[in-house]
Amino acid sequence: KYSLIHPFPPPKKKKQKKKESTTAKLKQRALAPPGTWPPLCICPEGTTHTGNVLLKFATGAFRPGLPVQPVCVTTTFDPMHGYDPSFSCCTNIVLHVLGLMTQPYHRLHVHHLAVHVPNEAERKDPVLYASNVRQKMATALQVPMYDLNWLDKLPYEPNPKSQALGRQKMKEHYGGIHNIPPPPTFTQDAFGNSLEEECTKKEQ
Repeated sequence: KYSLIHPFPPPKKKKQKKKESTTAKLKQRALAPPGTWPPLCICPEGTTHTGNVLLKFATGAFRPGLPVQPVCVTTTFDPMHGYDPSFSCCTNIVLHVLGLMTQPYHRLHVHHLAVHVPNEAERKDPVLYASNVRQKMATALQVPMYDLNWLDKLPYEPNPKSQALGRQKMKEHYGGIHNIPPPPTFTQDAFGNSLEEECTKKEQ
């Protein structure tokens, strides 16, 4: 017998297969015989921003302990003439696409750095490996590094759901709301201008 709310027998639940982690899939592809897979491109920051800094690298691409080739991708943009093609957290996706369409073309510079062959210490420590590659890329790009990731960005999203998700993820990551560190102090704006000089001008 079944209630009126469920006039038909409930369907049998299918056993869900355990999802394979992204890191496991990366290892599988990296350790496969040569020619099995095409070259794999990974964005280690895992999020979008203005491109004037390098955020903390995720370690998935470095866990296999194999050589990687860093590739720096930049866009030429003048804030006085043109539309900024970078996508940050406070940008509406629809307005951003419309803004991109206001320009007839966008320039993209791709700089291939030398292949980084990990040493013994880097093969054993993917965090060290990711940090050293990030340092090499930051030097080539001539930009500073911030130890931030997409979790730090979520609270600033315009979407309330993303903000709530960010607060929840931050609590889980740091083990409680009281353990969350204060946000960093930025010395430059999105265009690389000094914020300290701007504050000094306002005070004067």
